[in-house]
Amino acid sequence: MRAIRWIPRTTLWGLTLLAAACGGGDHNPTGPAGGLTGTWTLVGINEDGLPESEPYNFGTADFQSGTLRLSQDGQWEMTINYDHLEQNESRQLEDYGQYGRDDEDLSFASEAYGDHIEGGVDEGYVYMIYDFDGDGAYETEFTFER
Repeated sequence: MRAIRWIPRTTLWGLTLLAAACGGGDHNPTGPAGGLTGTWTLVGINEDGLPESEPYNFGTADFQSGTLRLSQDGQWEMTINYDHLEQNESRQLEDYGQYGRDDEDLSFASEAYGDHIEGGVDEGYVYMIYDFDGDGAYETEFTFER
C-alpha cells in the first residue's frame, strides 16, 4: 500500500500564485503587454516603399524618411521628411498628441492640427491614415516598423 502525502494548503496556494505569475499574458510584441512604446521608422507611403512620390493639391511630395514615437503615457510624436518637388524645397511635417488602442485599432488625436487620425497595428507594423495635404480627406497611409 502506498502512503498518501498531504501537501499543506499554504503550499498549494503558493504554487498556484507562482503558476499564475509565470503563465498567461500577451506574448505579442505589439500587444498591450509587449507594448507599442518606442520609436518606429517610416517604411512606406500608401503601401509603397521609400522614397515615394505622391501628387497632392499643393504639388508633388517626395517622401524620404520619418519617425513615429509612441510613449507609454499615451503621447505620440511624428516627423515626416519630404521634398516639395515643384518648389525644389526640403520640408518637414511635425505632428503630436495623444493616442489610444482598442485591440488592433489605433486612434491618434492631433494637438498640432486638431485632427482625429485612424490607424492600426498589422503584423508588426503601425500605420495611420493621414490628411497630409490638409484638405479634410484622409488620403495618405503612413506605415512604420520598429
